[in-house]
Amino acid sequence: MVERTPDKGEVEGSIPSTPNSKDSKVKNMSKISPKRRQFEIRKKRKRKQKIKKLREKYFKAKDEKERMKILEKMKKICPHLSEKELLGEKKGP
Repeated sequence: MVERTPDKGEVEGSIPSTPNSKDSKVKNMSKISPKRRQFEIRKKRKRKQKIKKLREKYFKAKDEKERMKILEKMKKICPHLSEKELLGEKKGP
């Protein structure tokens, strides 16, 4: 029986990882399960619906205090968007 020496970065006595082994640390990140994709699509649609509803509420609001409260809610839902984008104004020129 031939004794195997550990490769660079391997700990002696550990099981070597191969691309086909189940315990491999390498995962295919480009694939996404259909169930997860549907979840993300539903989440995105729901977010758009909430923003649309809040935008309508914002424009119907009578005082500035109420508008600021609605704007804060909108920022919680979509923190990556600016105020102009949240209110439906275009980004560029």
